[in-house]
Amino acid sequence: MTTRYKLTMAYDGHLFHGFQIQPKERTVQGVIEEALKKMTKGKRVVVHGSGRTDAGVHAKGQVIHFDYPGKEIPAKNMMLALNALMPIDTVFFDSEIVNSDFHVQYSTKGKWYRYIVDQHRFTDPFNRFYTGHYPYPLDIDLMQKAAKDLIGKHDFTSFAASGGQIVDKVRTIYYVNITSDPDNKKIIFDFIGNG
Repeated sequence: MTTRYKLTMAYDGHLFHGFQIQPKERTVQGVIEEALKKMTKGKRVVVHGSGRTDAGVHAKGQVIHFDYPGKEIPAKNMMLALNALMPIDTVFFDSEIVNSDFHVQYSTKGKWYRYIVDQHRFTDPFNRFYTGHYPYPLDIDLMQKAAKDLIGKHDFTSFAASGGQIVDKVRTIYYVNITSDPDNKKIIFDFIGNG
């Protein structure tokens, strides 16, 4: 008998080679499965993610699920146990037990991408893994106007990694917003889409 757990997590991706397991590389899925292996005394528990991130990409609100063998553990206790075994760059902040027909990949409604550009004169060494850097003036109104053309269905083949497993590179962008945070000298790009 197994229990299916759904957990929501965040991770700092700059030391990960993406979400999905890769041989001899540190991945998010790999560190979660290693923690679960310790909890199950050596049994492999396969972790499913709502999506995959590339190397160096961070996530805040990534959802995963897995089937835990053996005795059911309350959802909160599962989250606490996993957090005790996670490296400092990975944390779970929500958990629940779900029906066995729940699958995180087929329950995903969309993905929200946020890119932040620092506009200070010099790069902030403490934020170099979390922001881009462009110290020159930008016309936010013109960028916002142009961003409206991104809304809709598009083929992203030219942006995909070569040799990837995903065949269909057509995605739909539902929402784009570009905002300026002049007090902190940052420009924030938000995209919501289906992949």
